Amino acid sequence: MKEFKDIILTKINQIFEKTLSESSKYESQLLLLNTYFSWSDFLSSKFPTNEALNLIQEATFDLISSQFNAFSGFYRQGMICLRSALELTGLCVYYFDHSIECKYFHNEGGYKGPLLSELIDKDGFLAKKYYSLFIDEYKIKRELHTEVVSTYRDLSKYVHGRLGKLQTIINVPLNYDSRAFDEFIKKWITIIGLGNTIMKVRFYNDMNTMDTDKKVYINALVKDVGIIEE
Repeated sequence: MKEFKDIILTKINQIFEKTLSESSKYESQLLLLNTYFSWSDFLSSKFPTNEALNLIQEATFDLISSQFNAFSGFYRQGMICLRSALELTGLCVYYFDHSIECKYFHNEGGYKGPLLSELIDKDGFLAKKYYSLFIDEYKIKRELHTEVVSTYRDLSKYVHGRLGKLQTIINVPLNYDSRAFDEFIKKWITIIGLGNTIMKVRFYNDMNTMDTDKKVYINALVKDVGIIEE
């Protein structure tokens, strides 16, 4: 145990401090996490009995985990957590509208729910036909589902161990790597942007009662993503 503390934890702490000192330029991007706290607080207050909203809280936890991993030098694990956050954000919306499946998901330990990629590929989830139910079609500038799938599949390469995504082959493990951290930040911004776009599309009308400052912040982020417009 002493060796683990002296060698592993000491090294992680050194990487964390180095990342912290070098990441001030990314402060505003890292603070985009606050949008997920806003969604969680707003929706749990507005729909207190809907169990699907537990998933947006879990997605938030995944985002926190991704930050911690990336700050500690575990860049691949940070990417894996980002994929999980994207998946859970999509599944939150899906289960919100599928109460029976949501009960199966929460009450049956052996229930194998759908993957986000399966919902998009087979059921047209997040396609134009889906989100035109909630938002005027003329406001849709690009296809949301294709960008979600593309990002999801790219991050899946970290999960499944594709050669170009393996950290210990690309660089020496457990070292601060500015290039790897920069790559993480790019994906972080993409995931936060897509996640907020998914949530805004589904809860477009409900946002009328959201706190104004939080709504303005989220709207500005979604506008930068460029998939939908006001």
